[in-house]
Amino acid sequence: MALEMQIYNPEESAYITEIKWNYEDIKAEVAAQAETYATAVYTDDLIKQAKSDRAKLNKFVKALKDRRTDVRKKLLAPDEQFGKQVDEIVGIVQKAITNIDMQVKNYETKQRNDKIDKLRAEFDSMIGDLKDTVMFERIYVPEWSNASFALSKAKGIMQETIDSIKNGINLIQNSDSPYAGDMMKVFLDTYDIGRAMERRIQLEEEAKRRAAYEEERRKQQEERDRKAAEEARRQALLQHIPEEVRPAVKQGIEAVVDKPEPEPKQWIAFEALLDTHHAMLLAGFFRSQGIEFRPINKGE
Repeated sequence: MALEMQIYNPEESAYITEIKWNYEDIKAEVAAQAETYATAVYTDDLIKQAKSDRAKLNKFVKALKDRRTDVRKKLLAPDEQFGKQVDEIVGIVQKAITNIDMQVKNYETKQRNDKIDKLRAEFDSMIGDLKDTVMFERIYVPEWSNASFALSKAKGIMQETIDSIKNGINLIQNSDSPYAGDMMKVFLDTYDIGRAMERRIQLEEEAKRRAAYEEERRKQQEERDRKAAEEARRQALLQHIPEEVRPAVKQGIEAVVDKPEPEPKQWIAFEALLDTHHAMLLAGFFRSQGIEFRPINKGE
């Protein structure tokens, strides 16, 4: 459209550029009177007069503002009709714009969809055996379908992405790691081999901590079992000793029993007040337990 809006009335030189009124006269009079009120002091007896003066000044201010509002309405009155006429013409043109815009958008949508279909076909030819593992929607970038984004560039990026995914999968499958399954899950969720390796390190550290914990528990149980066995051995030895000599014998055998095997044997000297019967019982017990014994001389 080559039409150009032309304003016949008012002419360019007839536009109001300034509103002239008795500004200076009113200002001079108001300034003189306002100074008096601004410095006035009202005593309690003059509060009624103060209220009257305040009302008079407020009335004057309202009259000024109301007059300005009236002038503004008169100045804007022509613009209201002018605005309605412009909006009417714009509405007529907008119908044409809407019709064209709809067709342009439909065309652009079809172009994008056609480009996506081409990219999807290229993806199917690139993905190979991973078609059930890697989906087109996971690697597709909406920017690729823009008219300004070259199809060849989108294909190149897609090929690089697929190659990176294949390399990552092969790396994990050939890693011989007991955590390959966990690594693969992270990788297929993120397509980030770095994240997958971090997961492996995390699981390895957790396994080390578990192994150290289990080893400590095993050692503690072994120690408990050893002490229980030693106690059982002490009790078994003492059962064959006459009750009146048990404290002395117990003191002697604890030095040996408390030491873990293997431990070199050593001679333990002790004295017991026994009759012949009990001496024979003690000697028989020593022999039954494989304990070597010998008499000692008082001078030793």
